[in-house]
Amino acid sequence: EIKDFKTKNKSLESSNNYFKEANNELSKINQLMYKDLKKFQAELDRYHDVNYASKVKIDCAKAKGDLMSYKMESKNSFNEYTRKINDLNQTISKMKKELFAHQETISIMSQEKETQIKFYKTREDKEIDKIIALENKVKVLDNIVYKTGQSVQIMNMLNCNCKTSFAKPEFLKKSQRANPRLYDIGCYNDNLALMLAPESDEVIRLEKESRSKLSDLIRIFDYEKLNNLYDLFVQQREKSSAQRYFLERSKMSHTPVNNENSKESFNKQTTLLETQMDESISWDQKCKSSKELLKIKKSVVMIFDGVKRCKQTIAKKHILVT
Repeated sequence: EIKDFKTKNKSLESSNNYFKEANNELSKINQLMYKDLKKFQAELDRYHDVNYASKVKIDCAKAKGDLMSYKMESKNSFNEYTRKINDLNQTISKMKKELFAHQETISIMSQEKETQIKFYKTREDKEIDKIIALENKVKVLDNIVYKTGQSVQIMNMLNCNCKTSFAKPEFLKKSQRANPRLYDIGCYNDNLALMLAPESDEVIRLEKESRSKLSDLIRIFDYEKLNNLYDLFVQQREKSSAQRYFLERSKMSHTPVNNENSKESFNKQTTLLETQMDESISWDQKCKSSKELLKIKKSVVMIFDGVKRCKQTIAKKHILVT
């Protein structure tokens, strides 16, 4: 029984301890609940107060006003953004129209450019063809002037006596009748190639005759004797009359041409050329040694070169005048 009592006593003690702990926890919970009750009671009293209700109404009215103002501001900003978007759309449409217009103008200008390029290319080709044709004509005319100038030079300056006149004057008259412009100095400024162009068989025959006479004048040189005389050759210190004449001619070529006095100047030049040729002929008659013959030959070559330069200067002057 004692053991039972002890066990019961222990169980009672343990239950008593448990109840104590539960009581403590309940007391803590009661205290917390009491605090909450007090708190809620105070809140309830405050809610029932009139000032608090008016304050809440004022706060609600302020919140509604803020909401309305926010709505108005958002609406205004939305309208402004829509207006800006519309303006941007209008500017974009205008820029598109301008872009299309510029594209059209660019296409038109490109087409015009292509047409102008084609036009100028064809024109350039035509001009090149014209230039080539004119160059060919100039070459032909230069050839005619060169050949006919040689024939006129030989016909007017060489004969069997090496004088600047025809051996038979009737040949000169016939050639003048056949081509009167050939001997008309006033026609120099009109058309040099037309004046010098051979137009009859008589001129060609006279040219052949003058060439044959010129070939008869050529003498056979003793070149061995001439080579032996090279050691005795002395350099020329004074200019001959032919050299002085052609030096004056080269100076005269730089002076301007007077159309009225061209005939007189040409006559003076031809007379001076005749005197030079006569001097060369007289030298040929007087020379007795191969050394003098060499000098005379050089002077004759210089005379022919001078005549050629005279023709070239006359042709250049004619081109400048025209």
